[in-house]
Amino acid sequence: MKASINIRDATHLDATTLAVLSIQVWLTTYAKEGVKTEYADFVINTFNTSSILNDINNPEKIILVAEQAGVLQGYLLANKKSHYQGQPEFGYEVERLYVDAKFKGLGIGKALLQRVQKEFGSNFWLYTWVENDANGFYQHLGLSNIGQFVFNFHDAKIHNWVYSSTKLL
Repeated sequence: MKASINIRDATHLDATTLAVLSIQVWLTTYAKEGVKTEYADFVINTFNTSSILNDINNPEKIILVAEQAGVLQGYLLANKKSHYQGQPEFGYEVERLYVDAKFKGLGIGKALLQRVQKEFGSNFWLYTWVENDANGFYQHLGLSNIGQFVFNFHDAKIHNWVYSSTKLL
């Protein structure tokens, strides 16, 4: 039997643990060949307490944390104002869905997505690196692959799949 997962809105008291989990998940996912200088610079500049606090305090965003017995297991960051290719019918953007690898397969990611749908509505979109293991998770949930998004990261083109939601409630 799965233990109960508590999902709640993040507060300023969560900023440090959210920053650390973000760095851990990002490096595990993307630094397959080890920690390069550009990876280190990116995570330190992107996932710091100050940037997390900015997201927590932004009225257009929500951070939901999943915890058990006070231990952070994952979180979701959604942005109400970010629309895929400027098209509001795709809904808001799920900017991050990060779950600690030790807790994958326990329903945390799905529970976070269901909770954000209750708060922001059923339509959302997200993108993820084409080599990310999370692609299988999104496909399993029934999300639709609606395109590709490419960006440059230190002279490398990073290809991402774009997914759109179906109602998970």
